[in-house]
Amino acid sequence: MMNEFNEILEIWENQPNQNASKAGEVIKEAKRIKERIKRNHFWTKLILTITVMILITFFISVSVHNFNQSFTGAFIMVSVLLIRIFLEYLSWNKYRKLDDTRSLNMYTKQASSFYKWRKKIHILCTPLIFLLYVFGFILLMPFFKNGLSEGFYTYVKVSSIVIFIVLSVFILKQVKKELETLKFLEELFKDD
Repeated sequence: MMNEFNEILEIWENQPNQNASKAGEVIKEAKRIKERIKRNHFWTKLILTITVMILITFFISVSVHNFNQSFTGAFIMVSVLLIRIFLEYLSWNKYRKLDDTRSLNMYTKQASSFYKWRKKIHILCTPLIFLLYVFGFILLMPFFKNGLSEGFYTYVKVSSIVIFIVLSVFILKQVKKELETLKFLEELFKDD
């Protein structure tokens, strides 16, 4: 009887540990996602900050500081970008507070809260911010029409349409990618 038990025990101990390999895969994937989220936050904040600095420099250099429609357009454009930068900093702070040393239940609650926050940003704030940015640019068009030659004004109109279309496609792809990542992580937490 003891021999059979020892044989069974040996078979049990020598079998491949599938749970450990699955856990290792999950941990590896989670680390990869964590790095991607960090990288995305960094680049988003950097690009938006540079854009704000360029806009402010441009509008100061062309004397848009007079209170008129062009100032309103410039103000809207800069303001919505600053709001987006602020939202990214809030997100980054929420993300940094995720404590993977806590119990799985606590970490899952923290992570779920973070993912719900990001969804709200992407579903509510991102489209509104983009539309307000385009609206601010449209308010600048009379300023461009008065200050630029007919040909260059046409170039600004056409190129801005192309840029806004390309930018909206890029934003949609990035939002879709992050929402897919968030969905994957939510599914991962649901299983636990």
